[in-house]
Amino acid sequence: METGTIRLEDLSGGLDLYRTLESGQTYLWQRADGEMYSGTPAPGEWYVTVVDGDVIRARTVDGVLEWQSTTDAEPTVRRLLRLDDDLEAIVDNAPDDPLLDEAYEAHRGMRLVTDPSFGTLISFICSAQMRVCLLYTSL
Repeated sequence: METGTIRLEDLSGGLDLYRTLESGQTYLWQRADGEMYSGTPAPGEWYVTVVDGDVIRARTVDGVLEWQSTTDAEPTVRRLLRLDDDLEAIVDNAPDDPLLDEAYEAHRGMRLVTDPSFGTLISFICSAQMRVCLLYTSL
């Protein structure tokens, strides 16, 4: 099993793994405690996904993103969670709008995800007919 860590302070804008993975933008990750989309953050809880046959687990604890995988997954984790995006620059270049400022502040560290195309397509097709919680349990 390969393992690694990425310091959150090294990421521009940080990372809020809970908000990123439970915001409704991805259905390809599962929270190990089975409480995904329950509305309750679980600091230190593992999130699990499979990419190209490799299992990847990730969690944040003590200021680091820890990952474990069946392969050296750091490049994949960085790509999936878009850890190289400069969130601070994105916020700085956004229009000056109080509503945007409020959203950025409320959801600091939430990142967009990059999921594999096929899983994203299937999730999108299913989402037209289901609520987030039901969709997640169906996939």
